[in-house]
Amino acid sequence: MNLLKLILLFVFLSPVVALGQVKSYIIDLEFFPENAQMWNYPVSNTSFVRGNSELEISENSNEKLTFYLHSEFKIDSIIVGNNAVDYKSEKVMVSYSYNLLALKTTLNATDIIDNKLQIYYSGFMNPSKVRSLSDYMHIESSSGVFLRSYGYSLWFPIVVKENQEAYASIFKKVSVTTPNTFTTVINGELTTILTKNDGKRITTIWKPGVKNISDLQITSRPYSKLTNNLTNIYYLKEEAKAQRILNFTKHLKEFYAQSFKEIDDNVDLHILEMPEYGNISSGNVIGISNDVFKNFDKSLHSKMTIAHELVHPYVNIETSTDSRFTAFVKEGFPSYFHLYSLRNLLNSEEFNLHNYMQTVEKSYLNKIETNKDFRGNNLPKNKAILSISRDEIGDYKDRFILSDRVRLFFYHLETNMGHKKFKLFLKELFQLKHVNYLNFEALILQYIPSYKKNLNLWLHTIEYPKHLHINKN
Repeated sequence: MNLLKLILLFVFLSPVVALGQVKSYIIDLEFFPENAQMWNYPVSNTSFVRGNSELEISENSNEKLTFYLHSEFKIDSIIVGNNAVDYKSEKVMVSYSYNLLALKTTLNATDIIDNKLQIYYSGFMNPSKVRSLSDYMHIESSSGVFLRSYGYSLWFPIVVKENQEAYASIFKKVSVTTPNTFTTVINGELTTILTKNDGKRITTIWKPGVKNISDLQITSRPYSKLTNNLTNIYYLKEEAKAQRILNFTKHLKEFYAQSFKEIDDNVDLHILEMPEYGNISSGNVIGISNDVFKNFDKSLHSKMTIAHELVHPYVNIETSTDSRFTAFVKEGFPSYFHLYSLRNLLNSEEFNLHNYMQTVEKSYLNKIETNKDFRGNNLPKNKAILSISRDEIGDYKDRFILSDRVRLFFYHLETNMGHKKFKLFLKELFQLKHVNYLNFEALILQYIPSYKKNLNLWLHTIEYPKHLHINKN
């Protein structure tokens, strides 16, 4: 790669960081240390963590710098250069931690030299009982480490203003030390594994790179591992189940590459057996809850989970920063195209797409009528697909519009276009370097010239007239 390409690559991958935000992190963590102490008092090491994070801050125009950590943590010290600096900590209510409580720490910005500071902290992270028992966002020495970041469990210092959206930073290194029976997985690139001198502890070093501060996750458990062609399955006991998941993933990747587009497959994919509610993914890590993992052979849901989480990079197309196409592409496209793939990979007795889409339609009509989901929870406002902004994705994905109306749209498009034409349409669609309404419409009209009015109905309105409904036959 020549110098110009390297420069351009750095420009496109480097985060745009506003004043007073974190440009980069170097993070070191130790879980359940045997010599666990807190404020000079011995404590149980069961849920204990010691951490230190080196932050490089962008130019700060404010007099104070404020950051947030998990509410059970305590600041041990803040070092600038070789000197400790003063700070003030208090517990506050926040919306971006799962337990709705955080440790807020403030220091004088004038104390920071060369925009760098080192923050040492320690404490516990027990399951939250506020929103629900978050049994995949806690630390426990027998079951493992399950951490998500901004919006969930604040395990590294987060510099944000009140109600500020998450932003990207460069995570240069995340080093994790655990008992040697644990295997640690972080979304990013594994660089080093070191065994401590006593042989009882192991340090794993990862390079996450550029990540949104809400997307960094850590899992550490007493895993065994199966690997094939850069796909890694981490399991606790049932190797046969892990092998079946590995084989299924191989077939999915082959189908996605053939049907949508080739992707850079030089990155390891990590699929983890997780606790209940652990069906989460971020970057090159996919979490599968234990019940889904164990019932893989019997449960269609398990295959759907893997197919949905795996499809994202194969159906992603660049959109403009302010484009309303962003939500449609990033969460709407995967919501349908993993179903399209399952219809082609599984027999009709295991998965019938037509029957499934009838269920989706019934649910969608009920949501429109009641503005509630099947549990009776209120839904966000009914909006046109292309009226959902980037910062509203979290409100709509897996709940409303992006997970039902978008599916109904693509199913209607495929039905009217015909399977053969739709297959050709997809190959052209995913060759696009950039997508917007104009080139998306133009491509559809190549294959089905009469669809312009329907396309406008689907994407720009909330109307759902009878002629768009699924044929019941």
